[in-house]
Amino acid sequence: MAAIPKDPDKSTVGVTSEESGPEVTESPEKTEEETEAPTPAAPRKKGSKPSLEVVRDVALNLDATGQKVTSSTLAKAFGVSDRTGARYLKMLAA
Repeated sequence: MAAIPKDPDKSTVGVTSEESGPEVTESPEKTEEETEAPTPAAPRKKGSKPSLEVVRDVALNLDATGQKVTSSTLAKAFGVSDRTGARYLKMLAA
């Protein structure tokens, strides 16, 4: 219910604290999934693939953090599909 002003010359209507309900805040804690996900590599132009050196650096970083270097982990690191991650893995094998 809106609060009606006592002065009829004022035409504004406000909301009381009772009407707005309890204040909701988000928890600053991150879930396990958020903290373990690798950060995507530097943004690229859409449709451009990273150089072999960039893919190698990301693969070495994954390995250094104890993660297996797979098409899926490469895909997550670059923010691309698993199929594209498989192409990047193939680049490393060549």
